[in-house]
Amino acid sequence: MCDLQNTPSANEFLVKRPRISRVLAVIFLTLGLYVASYPEGHPEWSTWSHWQYLVLSKIVPKGGEIPRYGSGIGLQLITLGLHFMPAIREFLSSKYLLWLGKQSFAVYLLHGPLLRSVLCWMVYGIYVPPDITNENGEVLHGKLMFPGATRLLIALPFWIPLNYGVAMLWTGYVDPWCANLTQKIVSYIKLPADEKGVLLPQ
Repeated sequence: MCDLQNTPSANEFLVKRPRISRVLAVIFLTLGLYVASYPEGHPEWSTWSHWQYLVLSKIVPKGGEIPRYGSGIGLQLITLGLHFMPAIREFLSSKYLLWLGKQSFAVYLLHGPLLRSVLCWMVYGIYVPPDITNENGEVLHGKLMFPGATRLLIALPFWIPLNYGVAMLWTGYVDPWCANLTQKIVSYIKLPADEKGVLLPQ
């Protein structure tokens, strides 16, 4: 897709045929969203997903996971649709969305631990209910009861910025440190440019 966007003839097509480009964009975006929506299981439950299964089962290699292929093919079609819609491409290239994209990998790495710790504390509290003994003498361990969606909705506006704040620290400090460490290890084990490695017998 990167090569396509940097190909002069492809960009010339967008300039000379804007109407056709918009139609192609709508077709590819719609088709991409449809294919990417393939369900994780039981496609036979709906007509639209059953038709997808009939098509994808002919395309996907035998034994392949159809939901994963469906997501991949759908994403490629969406990307192709974005190529034919420069306005959306420019919007997605705005500095704010690029900043979010820069933090995305760190958010992906950190959201799990932060969800299992900080968000749980914010929603459920920091104490586990005590064990109780029922009428049969059985000890029942204390269970955390979900306090309701309202408390979760109140917690999320604080937790999401926290997640991105920690991700910014990760991107600003941990990533460069890891990159420097990797560079030092590579420079330590890499052969000098003028030194030849051991030749394997033919």
